[in-house]
Amino acid sequence: MSNKMPCSISDGPPEPEENWECQTDGCMCSCDFTQPLDEGKIDPAMRENPKLIRAMKDGKAPLEYLVLSVLEGDARVHKSGADKYGIRNWLIDRIKASTYIAAILRHLIAWALGQDLDPDSGESHLLHIRACCAILLDSADHGTLTDDRLLSESKDQE
Repeated sequence: MSNKMPCSISDGPPEPEENWECQTDGCMCSCDFTQPLDEGKIDPAMRENPKLIRAMKDGKAPLEYLVLSVLEGDARVHKSGADKYGIRNWLIDRIKASTYIAAILRHLIAWALGQDLDPDSGESHLLHIRACCAILLDSADHGTLTDDRLLSESKDQE
């Protein structure tokens, strides 16, 4: 069983001579909690919650960091898309990255030009961008994404 633990709950990396490597995605420090957990390095408030410590040791996603205030809007935008194209259609039919890149850019440009809400759905353009990004990520994870970014073709018939 792994004792990996995010460095963000410690009071810093171990001493340099210990030569550990951090196991936290995106972390730039030199810590490594693959060694037995030193309970003394945990914030005292967190020490009182063994379930939280177990979740961190098990490498569970820290869902408490999600921005919950946008989840209802995300759901409404995904429902709007499902009404048009089918629920989770990107898991059934292959999708092209370029289709979603174009949609993201259209929503971003509309928002940047001062239009807060999409006229079709009545929801924020920024929520539509989040939905497009989520679909791209989910499709890539499920092998239904056709990655056609930066493709070029010539119509020249020589």
